[in-house]
Amino acid sequence: MSTPISPPLIATQHPNIPELANTTHSLTVLTLEHFKTYTKCPLQFGYKFITHRAWPSDQTRYTLGRTIHKLFEFQARGLSVDACLPGCTTEAQSMWAKLQAIPYANPTTCEILANEWAFWVPVTSAESGTVWITGRLDRVISVPPELRATVPTLAHTQVAIVDWKTGMGVPKSPASAWQTRLYLWALVEARARLGLAALPPEAFAFVYVGLRNASEPIEIVPIPYTPQAHAATALDVQNLIATVSPYLQGQSKPAALPAPTRCPDRYCAYKAICPVGH
Repeated sequence: MSTPISPPLIATQHPNIPELANTTHSLTVLTLEHFKTYTKCPLQFGYKFITHRAWPSDQTRYTLGRTIHKLFEFQARGLSVDACLPGCTTEAQSMWAKLQAIPYANPTTCEILANEWAFWVPVTSAESGTVWITGRLDRVISVPPELRATVPTLAHTQVAIVDWKTGMGVPKSPASAWQTRLYLWALVEARARLGLAALPPEAFAFVYVGLRNASEPIEIVPIPYTPQAHAATALDVQNLIATVSPYLQGQSKPAALPAPTRCPDRYCAYKAICPVGH
């Protein structure tokens, strides 16, 4: 029996996911953080997700981003954002006003298909059984023709994931980042749940919207998708699952995880116990 890396999930908690309709046992679940962490450092993956050595972090640095995300959620629900703004910091108010000037944040320009949309995508193999890939997309929008006409990289895009990087920057290599690849792959795999089953992979795209603070310009990075990219990501997802599943399911010991020749993370929380030199 596999050992879950998150609390057991009960079928009644997921009435809109057909694959879970008859599932009442514990599930093996992977998130974006698992993919990013293992790719960066297998040993860090072991400390974090196998031996569960949790490490406290400073949550205050996420306050601004969480505030902006909450305002976007209110907007998507049709609630009055103006009524919430007086309770926000001046920085958050300024950032919100700035973001409303771009089409990706304006529901009248880009229809909101989903907001804070949770996905569950099963990947099944003979070796690993069924592993569920789960995550949450900040926003899924419809890209209108007039926007496609002005953004060449979105020329064939009908639907886009929008990810708000507020209080932080866009990834250094956004096209190859696991977040871009995994989230686009998952949306295409689960697109039928949003009524998008007829759309091919090339009709989708990912758009990062980065804003570190109200005084800096907004960084917008659109990334198109292709059938080739979808197939490549699917293979990489399967390969990583095959690599980490024996550890997550208790078939292999954490000590067998491959160690990097040098530490890839200068801010690693496990420096004091890690055998790799820093």
